[in-house]
Amino acid sequence: MGALDWIVIGVFCLALIGIVFWVIKQKQ
Repeated sequence: MGALDWIVIGVFCLALIGIVFWVIKQKQ
């Protein structure tokens, strides 16, 4: 695994967390 792979994984995880928080905020 190269550094670029970890960057892609990190960005993907942050995006996923952001979407989850956005959905929770929309439901409230």
